[in-house]
Amino acid sequence: MSTTRTGRDEDESLVFGWERVDGVREGFWGGRNVRVRLISPWTDSPALLTRIGHGSGSPYERTFQHKNTIIVLYNLSEETPYRHIDYYFPKSLSKKEQDDSGWIFAIGGAAYIAVRPFKPGTWSDEEHCERLRSPHLKNGLITVVGDSTNYTGWQDFKNKIKQTSVDLSQLDSKVEVAYTTTSGDKMTFRFPDQRMLNNEKIDLSRTPLFAGPYLNGNEQVLRMNHGGEELVIDFKNDAIIKRLQD
Repeated sequence: MSTTRTGRDEDESLVFGWERVDGVREGFWGGRNVRVRLISPWTDSPALLTRIGHGSGSPYERTFQHKNTIIVLYNLSEETPYRHIDYYFPKSLSKKEQDDSGWIFAIGGAAYIAVRPFKPGTWSDEEHCERLRSPHLKNGLITVVGDSTNYTGWQDFKNKIKQTSVDLSQLDSKVEVAYTTTSGDKMTFRFPDQRMLNNEKIDLSRTPLFAGPYLNGNEQVLRMNHGGEELVIDFKNDAIIKRLQD
């Protein structure tokens, strides 16, 4: 799991962890601008993951995202050549703390970040980052990303996270976890594709690929809105339309 500043925007933080399967590094973004990426370890070139917070390019990984919280579950096979999960914490972070509660807290740019690994691992110090490697087959983590302006301070963010509930009692037997967020929503997630929010089943076939105040769309049409302008990318007809909103 990693948080870094990217480009010239120090308010944007990259959060990723990865599991190596046939040369694929898996990742997701968290922060003020939420994105999802796949990054090849051989080229480090990014590619957009097709379903943000919904799926994965790996048969052993699934994700469940609600607002600023994402749960990642791994159910690694005994036969896979890489039977571990790696989380990266770059040294560019302004703060990183391990708490007795099991949470790891960090600050990247204007983002407060909380990471809760499900199983223990071994830390190693590398040139640009600290790596946490966890060798457990049934594994995962929770990541919560908060805008620092929504909290009275760093301690306020940490206190709110530590008041949330993490239930790992079914992880080893069913690869299932439950988490109650800072807003009181209960996320229950069982590998591979059983997602419940506040005891209601999530049907991804009815869930938009993108849905939010600035970005909406599906696999064919993407609409971006900001400052009275709208940009429409029509993949089906290979068209880009820019217009002023009423």
